[in-house]
Amino acid sequence: MDLLIHGGMIVTMNPEGKIWKKGALMIRGDRIQDLGEEDDLLKSYPGTPKMDGAGKAVLPGLVNLHTHTVLTVLRGVAEDAGIKSIYEQMMPMTDLMTPEDRYTMGLLGALEALKSGATTIVDNFNHMADIVPAVAESGLRAVVSEIVNDADLLEIRKGHYRFDAGIGEALLKKNVDLIEKWHGRENGRIRCHLGPHAPDTCSPRLLGEIKALAEKMDLGITIHIAQSPGEVEQVLKREGKRPVEYLDEAGFLGPRVIGGHCVHLSPSEIEILGRTHTHVAHNAAINARRGFIAPIRALKDAGANIGLGSDNMSEDMFEVMRIALMVGRIKTGNYAAFLPPDVMEMATRNGAAALGLEEEIGSLEIGKKADVILLDLKKPHLVPMINALGTLVHTGLASDVDTVIVDGRVLMEGRRVKHLREEEILIRAQETTERLWKDFSRKYR
Repeated sequence: MDLLIHGGMIVTMNPEGKIWKKGALMIRGDRIQDLGEEDDLLKSYPGTPKMDGAGKAVLPGLVNLHTHTVLTVLRGVAEDAGIKSIYEQMMPMTDLMTPEDRYTMGLLGALEALKSGATTIVDNFNHMADIVPAVAESGLRAVVSEIVNDADLLEIRKGHYRFDAGIGEALLKKNVDLIEKWHGRENGRIRCHLGPHAPDTCSPRLLGEIKALAEKMDLGITIHIAQSPGEVEQVLKREGKRPVEYLDEAGFLGPRVIGGHCVHLSPSEIEILGRTHTHVAHNAAINARRGFIAPIRALKDAGANIGLGSDNMSEDMFEVMRIALMVGRIKTGNYAAFLPPDVMEMATRNGAAALGLEEEIGSLEIGKKADVILLDLKKPHLVPMINALGTLVHTGLASDVDTVIVDGRVLMEGRRVKHLREEEILIRAQETTERLWKDFSRKYR
């Protein structure tokens, strides 16, 4: 459909940082047809259906470069279990869940992402075939992948790394099946990656197989890198190298790879990630909850492209931006190490670039996809507004997101999601989670 959004503050996030204080944006079909001063576009497109943007900021949709929507099931619990939650809670809980459970919790995560202003998510987890229908139903743009490993993840909680080639082959087949069914679906809104879990849970043989397949199919790769001290210790023990060194010597790194976390890095590993142009998904909020801060300023200086991800239990990218700004300053001891435009760029253009979609999304520019969010500025915490990005990053909230448009389709307006039964989703998710935690307590405690 055609739609003219007018009267709002247009924050383009284009390379020049162009902002129109009272601008307009014209959507035709699934693309941005035009943008500029309000008066000019009102004259150019008379009779076009209009959306009043007065008192609102109009921005490109945010890109969540690393998340696991289904892990909403652990909200309020795993955040206080530290890094051990991965193998002591996440993996066992996922094993307990039915396909319907995964669909329900995936839909809850996608709903939260939508209402928080993310229009693109990178969702990677086990049994993704059960989750991606929910993500597609939400209307979000998504890049999805199955977690692939040949270490038995349920054994790691007991302190054992047991590798089984059969596990790896079965999971890789699930990832390929996902690609064959979903890659390019929904007008290209759903795309797929390959999803090796991490250097400590993937053997050299499996990593080589995934790398060759990614090149053959021309697909990206989503992987966790240097997420925990335990990962570093295991790779050193097994390979005699640190995780990034191991991946580099295997020829695995490069511009088709997005490394999630990248926390526990040596100076040489930082240099390698920059030199190989590997993208980094900075999961600032979850890492801070675990007591970790990634060396993001050093990675950026080394040449790595940095995007932002929410990772587990939350889809709130406004929280992620603010925490990324704060921990970056703490890590360096320099308040100017990161400024609001830096983290907003990470959440928009940089995320798009990591996905190879910089010509499609990540900024408001003519010809790009109409993935647009409107924020209500008539809030006490957003007034006065002198510096738009400064205010939005330092004091903006996910609840300020009023309207979300993906592929030219209005998914939410006035905080009301038009195509999903929100109350039913919340009730079902609560009931599902209560039952699963009871099952978990009986089996694992």
